[in-house]
Amino acid sequence: MYCLILMRYRGPDPREPFTPRWNLNGEPAKGRTFGLPLCGQSPHYSRALTDLVQECLYEQPGHRPDLRELKTRVQNGWRAAFKADATLDAWDDFLPQPPPPPPPPPKLKPQRCKGIRRNGKACKKKLAADEYCGQHQGQRP
Repeated sequence: MYCLILMRYRGPDPREPFTPRWNLNGEPAKGRTFGLPLCGQSPHYSRALTDLVQECLYEQPGHRPDLRELKTRVQNGWRAAFKADATLDAWDDFLPQPPPPPPPPPKLKPQRCKGIRRNGKACKKKLAADEYCGQHQGQRP
């Protein structure tokens, strides 16, 4: 997200932390963070989002938002944008394609009963799955 906001290929430089002199999401900065200041760097993203990304770059992991807080804040931002009638991107572009339908089952040749009639001839009844028809079930080996 950092690279997207700044339209840069490379991420923040870990050798150059700094302490923001501005509030991040309404509160004073909790410590040093990495990268360039994101405040006011992009007209395409809200201040709340750029501040959230800056908070994710805090040097101390305990100062960074946890996964639950990230999810809540992103949902709240999305809801606020939706209520403000903002143009929402089609996130379908980022979703994987649905899997293709399974192949149809192979066509099975109708089988004939393997049983022998009383007259000694083979039974010729067609079967769906079993090898013996109802009359010849007792002939199973």
